[in-house]
Amino acid sequence: MSTRLAVLAALLAACADRPRPAQTAVAPPAAAVSQSPGDSLVLSLERGASIWLTEERIGHDSAGTACSERSVEIRRDSTRIRVPLLYTRSPVKPAGTGFVLAVLSTSCRPLAEYRVDLATGRPIKVRDR
Repeated sequence: MSTRLAVLAALLAACADRPRPAQTAVAPPAAAVSQSPGDSLVLSLERGASIWLTEERIGHDSAGTACSERSVEIRRDSTRIRVPLLYTRSPVKPAGTGFVLAVLSTSCRPLAEYRVDLATGRPIKVRDR
């Protein structure tokens, strides 16, 4: 019976509350902290429209090298129109009245060129790259 009591006492002692060591916050390495670029005006157009590169995503090519791909936004006064699902690494170019050309980039590769309607933000595929 004394062996049972000794085992029970050992188990109770193991379960007793003990002060935990203080946890310290560990900052991530400087290389792991990314500085996302702010919005960048890339093109000013007629009738007060402007093209901006906004949100950034980090892509990786087949070798694992990282690149920055940015979303496209059309601004006119206080109106902002986001071009859906179009991230680019290339300059956006004017394409006649009411349109711009932008190249879709995925995994650091240019995939297709799109004609973007400035009134709606709708991208229309022009050709593959």
